[in-house]
Amino acid sequence: MRIQAREIIHEHLKLLNDLCAEYRLVLLQATGVDPERPKASRNRMTAFVDRVPSVRVAVDVKAHRFRNAAKEWDLNTVHDIDAVSLAVPYCHVVVPDREIADLLGRSKAGPRNGTHVLRGLRGLPDLLADLARTAAGSPRRVSDEDWVRKGEEFCMTMEDLQRHGTAPAGS
Repeated sequence: MRIQAREIIHEHLKLLNDLCAEYRLVLLQATGVDPERPKASRNRMTAFVDRVPSVRVAVDVKAHRFRNAAKEWDLNTVHDIDAVSLAVPYCHVVVPDREIADLLGRSKAGPRNGTHVLRGLRGLPDLLADLARTAAGSPRRVSDEDWVRKGEEFCMTMEDLQRHGTAPAGS
């Protein structure tokens, strides 16, 4: 929980505030956090943060890295974790250095996100060939209908969220 809080506050708070403002959401309402019920609120905030794939990867990798107190942190490790936390949820293949690959393996971030985490380049050509064959046989194609069009705005109120069944319990 503390690593999650640190990740959100230090790495994503401005973006989260901007998104809430853009979609006219109040973070406490959107997450179902109730200051009167701290334990339930903690669980809801944890669940909310876990649903953001890049944050989940960063938190899990950092938690595993913190378990090795004998190894000092350096700026390169921080940059590597930042990079893989963005790459793993959105890429089919990631090839980090050995330490980060080990941390990703222990955190199970690759399988959870459907990403192949390679420990070297040796297996990359075969994996890319497999991925290309899979993509060639896929009938699904992204169309313009999948995106918000230029000039359109997406905004949901709490009533909209409740009507669609996506509002947090108690909101």
